Amino acid sequence: MRNYPAVPVKNVIDTYFGIPLDDPYRYLENATDSETLAIVAAENDYTRHFFEAHPEVSVTEREKQLRAREKTGQLSGIQEACGLRCAMRAMPGSIHDVVALDENFQVERVILNEEMMGNRLHLYSVDPNPTRPGIYAVMGVLHGHPRCCVVVWDDVNRREIAILDGTFGFEWAPDGASIVYSDAEVDAAHNRNINFVRRWQLDTGATEVLYTHEENAAFIYSHPLPGGACLCEVLCTYDDLMVLYIAPDGSVTRLTDGKCNYGFIGEKDGLYAFKTNAGAPMSRLIAIRADQLTQEGALLKDATVLVEECDAILAAAGFVPEGVLALYERDAASELALLDMNGCKLRDIPLPDRYGTASFEAAIRTSDAGRIFYGFESFTMKPSQFVMDAKTLASNLVQGEAEDVSDITVEQCFLPARDGQRILAYLVRPRDLQPNGHTPVLMYGYGGYAASSNPWPEDMVTGHNVVEWVRQGRIYVHCILRGGMEYGTAWHEAAMGLSKKNAFYDFIDIAQYLVDQGWTKPGQIVATGLSNGGLLMTAITTMRPDLFGVVIASVPHTDMIRFRNDDRGMMYITEYGDPTGSEEMFRYMLSYSPYYNIKPGTVYPWMYIQTGEMDNNVPPYHGKKFAVRMQHDADEAHPVLLQVLAHGSHDRGVGDEYYLNIAQMQAFVELGLQAQA
Repeated sequence: MRNYPAVPVKNVIDTYFGIPLDDPYRYLENATDSETLAIVAAENDYTRHFFEAHPEVSVTEREKQLRAREKTGQLSGIQEACGLRCAMRAMPGSIHDVVALDENFQVERVILNEEMMGNRLHLYSVDPNPTRPGIYAVMGVLHGHPRCCVVVWDDVNRREIAILDGTFGFEWAPDGASIVYSDAEVDAAHNRNINFVRRWQLDTGATEVLYTHEENAAFIYSHPLPGGACLCEVLCTYDDLMVLYIAPDGSVTRLTDGKCNYGFIGEKDGLYAFKTNAGAPMSRLIAIRADQLTQEGALLKDATVLVEECDAILAAAGFVPEGVLALYERDAASELALLDMNGCKLRDIPLPDRYGTASFEAAIRTSDAGRIFYGFESFTMKPSQFVMDAKTLASNLVQGEAEDVSDITVEQCFLPARDGQRILAYLVRPRDLQPNGHTPVLMYGYGGYAASSNPWPEDMVTGHNVVEWVRQGRIYVHCILRGGMEYGTAWHEAAMGLSKKNAFYDFIDIAQYLVDQGWTKPGQIVATGLSNGGLLMTAITTMRPDLFGVVIASVPHTDMIRFRNDDRGMMYITEYGDPTGSEEMFRYMLSYSPYYNIKPGTVYPWMYIQTGEMDNNVPPYHGKKFAVRMQHDADEAHPVLLQVLAHGSHDRGVGDEYYLNIAQMQAFVELGLQAQA
């Protein structure tokens, strides 16, 4: 008998549309309550003792191995302005700092790190001021805050100028005199997120509101233009945007009607270009003239098509001297091409791997020195950084190295889902491996928010390196699920709202395919996912507990009825739906909400659930409530562990917490596979 921590059951029953709903662990939603804190401490102790009782797979040794092998100094997000170069640099324990680079792109010194900020936040990206050398805007998250912040840093005087908190997006004005950013207030009483566009002045520190969006929307992206004007993209949902033009005098013009997706790419020769899926599910590039910016609905009725839709997703684009540089995604893998200003392809631009991910911003930017920076990675290639000449489009490697992976094969497996939809899974395996019915398989999935799951070299949750995993005679499976943007708007809409379960079914059907094809058996399938993918993990566990051996759910949504009350609940109902909006939606969301679908006495997979007390996206109660209910109701054949990171945000932790969390996840995977071999 498993001696799980004693967690009191306190019956709370809510009634929705005449349907009573029992929520016995409601009190765990209060993260600072002494009883909740005591339960969390007991759960973390139980998890620690579990691994101490299994020294055959030592967590301590795995921590040491992770620290020893972690490649520090990996650069990302290289930027250039005013003759200076900067980047984010990965440090031990999933921590990042901001560094200055010399003209050979070698690190000169640290511009900003978390210690310099009093260790009160984590840093994620950097954007240099376009006209004032040594001034940087750095995106981060203050510990315990629900949204990101922007630190404005003076590197010359080594001081913090300002912190703009609660931001969703920001951009320097072209003259460098201000930052335009967006934030929001939750108005739960009226079921809405009130979004604001603000301008912060560098010289005075003054802030003004440029625009207030009263209707519920997820958030706003802003793009300041020369002369004080601004273009804004209001995310009414995660795939429907309203484009606004805010003139220097404050007048607002709606360029679209809030339907379909639009993203500002840039301006060239008086043309303002936007990537859109309006009338083009795979997206195309359209443009309007400067004089049309003040015409209502101009993007709907008067736009010129620059680049037509094709059979691959147009993921990013930017103007270069010869025309348009376009990044496409075909079956989630990147392709790069040069087009003329009429949209005709001039030539393909080679990338290092056939099935890989080139990392550009949605609007591909050219630095003031005429260079474009991007990253590239694949299942078999670690993250590398490149610099491209905007005129010749020739690329040079800035950081990274090739590896001989001739012993590994990557293949695309297209298979039918249960409703006939063709879905895709990438199988990465030893080249000479044949189906034998018992090969360990590591599956990753996400399926939501119009986010593409592109190829990458490690499992996003457990940190397993794909090449190392495969060289143990195993298989890594990368699942392309409905709900993402890999095949356009319809692909996303096919797994949101009243169709959300399609993403879960797709993942289940891929797992069943692996079994049916003789690659593996249920006890040898490890499933991983985080955030929306954590919802996926807990949902597939309750829907098909017999099909998976080990499930790792990081920072998951699990209570799909009460999530609407969370700080970001009004944002997330645009993806999932509002469970209180109609009986139909309530019943549908209840039918898959993991917390309410745990069936007493059921044998579930080995489960490791991880959350963080400082999560700024998904409150930690989701993981806590699900884990303790699973411990209480599930058959004790398989363990259920909960790890709550004291300083964890919407991630797998940083520093010592990161190493412990990843080491525990990897040890849990090995123990689960061995027990069910």
